[in-house]
Amino acid sequence: TSDLVELVTVLPVLLQRAVRADADIRLVTVGDSVSAWRRNRRASDPWDWRAIDPAGHDFHLAKDFGNWRPALALAHALGLTFSVQDWLVIENNRVFLEVNPQGQWLFLEGATESVAPMMAKHLFQRE
Repeated sequence: TSDLVELVTVLPVLLQRAVRADADIRLVTVGDSVSAWRRNRRASDPWDWRAIDPAGHDFHLAKDFGNWRPALALAHALGLTFSVQDWLVIENNRVFLEVNPQGQWLFLEGATESVAPMMAKHLFQRE
């Protein structure tokens, strides 16, 4: 509403149109490797999944998550050897939200078994 606009006039703000998604995706990239986790959304879910699942228990490792070359390309373009990215799935299309060079990933199911070997492989290849 217009009265809320005044609250964001003194600091940089990025606003976007709210969209209903079918799923949340959290990706972890290390070098040229990617692991992905998916959280399917229900119609009753709030906009931000953390409001009802702050520990991220509803995220599950996506074994067949398809081609995530855009995620790797983004990390490479930003000069990141490690990134945590948030995406949405909307009607089978992927929508990018954000990339974090030090994002949270340890809460994800099977993350230590997936991400730690990617990190080790990447570090040993750089020697």
